[in-house]
Amino acid sequence: MARVPVRADQGGQSALFDGFLFFVIMILASVLVLASATLVLPERKFAAGNELIVFTHEARDAYMSSTIPAATYQSLAGTEVSLYNLSILDLLLVELSLIDDGLQQQSFQGTLGRVNDATLAVGERLIGDLRLHFAVFARFGAHQVNLFSEGVEGIDSIPLDRFTSGLRVSLEAVGKGGVASVDLYVWP
Repeated sequence: MARVPVRADQGGQSALFDGFLFFVIMILASVLVLASATLVLPERKFAAGNELIVFTHEARDAYMSSTIPAATYQSLAGTEVSLYNLSILDLLLVELSLIDDGLQQQSFQGTLGRVNDATLAVGERLIGDLRLHFAVFARFGAHQVNLFSEGVEGIDSIPLDRFTSGLRVSLEAVGKGGVASVDLYVWP
């Protein structure tokens, strides 16, 4: 086979130079894309935090306005008292009012139909199913109702890095003067 001479004006070297230049431009573009992606990652984490803040406020509204069809507590006389079609917020206010009148917090817990157990069951379906932990603190004067999601041992097991949404509510609806505070804590 005869050898064909390649002349410079045929573009062989030009094509090689073009390919090399394209390769260098693609490497620079890749470096820029990767560098900008690493700068965006902390912003995405911050955005996720913002989303959890918004979720906490919306979960508080949904949770507190959820209606429990029937819940019970044990009166001072030892009889079961039934409460029908009250929101969780109303149930917490009733509980705070009755504790202020001398009833023990244990009167509201223990069996599935009791007030605290019924309210926790709703919270587990609303918040716990998203693999989030939560706690509810309702306070009136020196009295406090604490509700903890499954797996939370108590106040000491709530992390400082949590999201909080609170309410201040008048107790006039349950025949008391004053204001109660109700806080919902949510954390991963």
